[in-house]
Amino acid sequence: APASRHIVFSCRKKVGKQYAFSTNTSIYIYDILTGATVDVKTDGGYDTDPVWSPDGRHLAWISMPRDGYEADRQRLFVADTKLSAGDADGQDVGVAVSNVHELLPDFDHDVAGLVWHGEELFFNALVGEGIQALFCADLEGDVQRITDPDWNFDFFSPFAILDKEDGGVQLLASYYCLNFP
Repeated sequence: APASRHIVFSCRKKVGKQYAFSTNTSIYIYDILTGATVDVKTDGGYDTDPVWSPDGRHLAWISMPRDGYEADRQRLFVADTKLSAGDADGQDVGVAVSNVHELLPDFDHDVAGLVWHGEELFFNALVGEGIQALFCADLEGDVQRITDPDWNFDFFSPFAILDKEDGGVQLLASYYCLNFP
């Protein structure tokens, strides 16, 4: 988290054959000062790649709905988080997670490579014929494709998002195309 007190991670808490055959992972928030771990309640599938918003008020991750079925659509989930540094008496009041939901229920592509910029999430998604495009979604669930549909490139998630003087953003992302080296 931005204040460096909390760590978010995904984990499959299984052993032996159960570990080998299960894809049921969950998202957890660990408090490095108290040692407490909070389980972010999800729907029991494959939950991975959690990322904090820059202000620590939101958490986003990729989720597949069913355990053991790795071909599910990779959905974008978000939750509101309240990370405590302690109450007025200096007592820890913990971590609160609320409003866990799928952000883009009608988005029909696998979401990958989540990157926050303010209150927006940038990501890439396979859109067909081996082409990955870049997208941006806000916390209201409005999504727009960033890359032109005519660009036959395979874009990866942005590794940097820079604010421009005119109020826009500049995305830095890697890509490749079979038309040139």
